[in-house]
Amino acid sequence: MKQSQNRSSDCLPDHLRRVVTAEFGADQRACELFWKFLQARSYRRSFSLELLAVGQGKTCDGWNLRRLAILMLEREVLRLPAEEAAEYEFLFAQLHLKSNAEPPEKVKDSVLKEGYSTTTLPGFIAEFRQRLERLRPIHNRLAGRRTSQTALRNFIRQSRQECQLTLARYCFTPAEVITQIRQHLRLSRGVKDLDCFDPSSDARLLRQEVTSALAGLPDYEAAILKGLCRQSGIYWVSGATGSELNSLVEYPLTTVVVVIKPPGSQIEFEIKRTGRKGEHPLNVVFRRDGKEVPIPHYLDGGSMGKQLGFEARSGCRFSHLYRAVHNCEPPLSSMYSVSTIYTVPASHGEEHLLSYFTEPQAFGDGFGQMRRAMKEVVKGLQESNELEAEELPGDLGLTVQFLGFMEPAQAILAGSSSFRLDRLAAYLTGQGSKKYFKQGLNVPYTSSDARWLADELLREILPHYAPPTVRNCSYQEYVTEAFRANRACANDAYLSVVRQLGVCWGTLMGAGGCSWGESFVNRNVGLKGYWKGGQWQIKFISMDHDNLFLNGYEAGNFHPLEAVQGMLKDEKFIWGNAPVAKPVVGTMTRLGDIYRVEGNIAAEGTQQFHQALKEAYRKTQIELAGNPELQRIFSDSFVEQVCYWNQVVKGYLKAKCRSGSLDNWRKEMGKLLTKKWKLPLLSEEYLKAAEEHGDFLERYSFLYQH
Repeated sequence: MKQSQNRSSDCLPDHLRRVVTAEFGADQRACELFWKFLQARSYRRSFSLELLAVGQGKTCDGWNLRRLAILMLEREVLRLPAEEAAEYEFLFAQLHLKSNAEPPEKVKDSVLKEGYSTTTLPGFIAEFRQRLERLRPIHNRLAGRRTSQTALRNFIRQSRQECQLTLARYCFTPAEVITQIRQHLRLSRGVKDLDCFDPSSDARLLRQEVTSALAGLPDYEAAILKGLCRQSGIYWVSGATGSELNSLVEYPLTTVVVVIKPPGSQIEFEIKRTGRKGEHPLNVVFRRDGKEVPIPHYLDGGSMGKQLGFEARSGCRFSHLYRAVHNCEPPLSSMYSVSTIYTVPASHGEEHLLSYFTEPQAFGDGFGQMRRAMKEVVKGLQESNELEAEELPGDLGLTVQFLGFMEPAQAILAGSSSFRLDRLAAYLTGQGSKKYFKQGLNVPYTSSDARWLADELLREILPHYAPPTVRNCSYQEYVTEAFRANRACANDAYLSVVRQLGVCWGTLMGAGGCSWGESFVNRNVGLKGYWKGGQWQIKFISMDHDNLFLNGYEAGNFHPLEAVQGMLKDEKFIWGNAPVAKPVVGTMTRLGDIYRVEGNIAAEGTQQFHQALKEAYRKTQIELAGNPELQRIFSDSFVEQVCYWNQVVKGYLKAKCRSGSLDNWRKEMGKLLTKKWKLPLLSEEYLKAAEEHGDFLERYSFLYQH
């Protein structure tokens, strides 16, 4: 075998052998595989089985070589004509997509959860090949022994993005994936927070929602997620955690979270939050750039347990509503687990939170600055009545007051996207490659690297992306040409995403809910390519629901004055507020910038957004009034009040069009509401909300015209 490996290494052209050696070191197995791989001209069963054995770990090769073998195997499969059904049936058996229990013409039903639309062999083969075709441009740049160094480097780079290797999910076991994830992170101790879903009235609904969301995951992803959540350990970013796009474990630039992108999967997990790199994973900040930071940011690098609990409840409520109204998975990230932090990793092991924030030797350099910030935080909380004014004595007392309010915790979510709109927009500008490589990763880069970045981004946001053929041009010119070459696909993707945005907001508004802008600001909105119905699609994802208010579950009144104020904030961050002194770039504008839409398409996007908003709003209200499942959740009084709010608005809009009719509207509607509810103050609030926010209601008058 050793002589065979040496011959393989010698046969590989020098320019390619140098690349392989630089990427895999002295491992001659890589040279051997490349020699066999590059000289092939057609599908070979023997070589495919060899690659599969390497990919599945049967040959005891390292993780890098296993990933490489899987990408090679995908090219081999693409060389196999679709008409060779018997050979595909054989391969599917090796990949455990088919067992003896299935009829000869079928594969396992589990593939339906993976996004395929059929289990019949001919149909599945066609969809299976279509999914593999996504990386066809990477394969097409190989030219046997004449392959360029750039093409080979890009092939190897692609092999290290497990989430884009379709066959990786059939080669890496969930246990192996979890082991790899843990190798990129630091661990400390925590306690599973069983009370994060309080109040108790929410517990049944939230457990049901978590169970439903988990059941909707493919078996592979569900096993990995359960493994990550099984223990109450806390995950922290480490020096081994990279920020490269589409890594198995990614620490997205400018964030303090870690995202997990499982092999062969379009589903993303997020660990929120995982601290900062360096000596101090957690710190205390009161001011940044001379300005006081928001309360949740006092704990730098971490999350408040009470805030995570609120976000868990709010997100689950909205997910439940969305699923009941539309009978499909909601475009939201879902929280599966919350753990209270017990210890923090330190240079010499672990430190209990009390010691870490109280003792100089435990915290290390910067202790004095941290304690001064903590004193400012506690003083500010006392002055704002967030904390009791009575101080606890001594250094430990200050720490106890701080931690008692902040309650550091960590959550694990599924269904997020690291491709958030603000990052996408920044990376697709003329300076995007510089921002990613030089400013973000702090590494040098070539024009080839820049083109690779553009292709990665566009493949994520375009369902059928075909890279342009231009080479000798700037990054900006390449991105421009890429959009020109994929114009029709970009237009379709843009229109699909704005419709999804409209449905999301319309559903929330239809139930009298709002997020005060937080769930719709472009830093909290992401895009994600996903495989569904046997084809690639683009999904809109709303994240970070710590200001999401959806009242009326089991009790409570609908308060339109507060609700419309929150809706105004949502509108601001969806549409922007220019021209003002400090303009906000709305999500709709950001989407238009990302997809480079112009003229007619932008106008059509606005029209389709409003149409989707209207349909979702009406459908939500119909379901609230007639869906027994929702009626068991929302209180009768709340649903009735939402319906009367619509009557108030319809009457207001109608009266405003008639000179002198508003006084009559106020008298008649005031009598009706007071008689109905026997609550004069609530009745007055409805009238006041319509009058104070008449401009908003007029802009969305089409919602009430039914």
